[in-house]
Amino acid sequence: MRYVACFGLLLLIGCAEENPEETNIDNTQDPVSGESCEALPEPALDLSQCSPKSTDYLPRENNSADDAWESCISDDGVYAQLELSVSSIERVAGFDQIADILWRSENVPTPEDFLTARDIYTMEQGLRTRVMRRFDPRLEAPPGGEWSCGDEETYLAYPEFCIGPSTIGPLVTQAFIDGIEGKTPLQNAARIEAGLTWFLYVSVLKEAQTCIEKAKDCDSSWAYYTGGTQREEPRGLAAMVQSVSDETHNRAFDAILALRCWRDLDPVTPAENLELWQLASTQIERALTHGMTTLARQRALSAECASGDHAAAHQEYLKFVGPLLGSRLESYPEELSQAWESTDFDGSSVDTWLEEAFACP
Repeated sequence: MRYVACFGLLLLIGCAEENPEETNIDNTQDPVSGESCEALPEPALDLSQCSPKSTDYLPRENNSADDAWESCISDDGVYAQLELSVSSIERVAGFDQIADILWRSENVPTPEDFLTARDIYTMEQGLRTRVMRRFDPRLEAPPGGEWSCGDEETYLAYPEFCIGPSTIGPLVTQAFIDGIEGKTPLQNAARIEAGLTWFLYVSVLKEAQTCIEKAKDCDSSWAYYTGGTQREEPRGLAAMVQSVSDETHNRAFDAILALRCWRDLDPVTPAENLELWQLASTQIERALTHGMTTLARQRALSAECASGDHAAAHQEYLKFVGPLLGSRLESYPEELSQAWESTDFDGSSVDTWLEEAFACP
């Protein structure tokens, strides 16, 4: 199991001290070798043959009048919040703040930068509180119904399902510790980016599922994707997806609107029309997975045009995201499964394999 392999490694590093004292900052951080790409590569995309499924919700086409869905609140293409306050918006804002400090800046992050970013990550009711209880709704849940991935006994017994505390959390925690201690700053920033990006991806899917029992979680699904914005002004994961494929972002936002449409047509709690929910959920996962795949393709190409530590950082991102993504692809060739850890990384081949494995949003 690919998740188990990740868990085995990260369980070992996750036992490190969670919050090293500020006095542990090492201002003599490791030197950085090599060069970054002159510009971020753009993966080649031809979505002309990627027609929507017959069951998809299509608000951009005549305000959904021509699809199979009944008229609903989302037909105007605007997400209508169920509640005025959506706490997930602040967590995505925290993600963007960390990103600006650690990997979106043109400067190599310093130990002080890692400390500042970790303070954002660990703030009360912030990202870490949700990372450490996040589960992947696509996997089989523990039996009995009375469980929490925030409980150590549960996440140790079900590490694949409880991906937050078993896998994402240990990776991010150790990367913060190592970055504060001055170790391989680019690689540790990439590990944090990989872990938190996967957290956002899984969170969109998780909140879409729990919206069956708690209608307000549809708002959280929308927020974890967009940062609490509409289609034209994406933040967080949505901005990342739009940066590599505007159409993939539009398909993902259509799918989020499908979720809201379903909840408008099925307002009872718990929801009753699970067949319509399944259509919306499938539409979300398909578009988001294509977005994550395209981001991984950009990383693969970046590893090829960069050199030294800059190239190594891109591969570190892929070492974490690649195996997890592989389990969601429509095909997963053996060459691709072996490429993530290769000492002779071939970014062009990885790009091609990923494109073939998941071609359409």
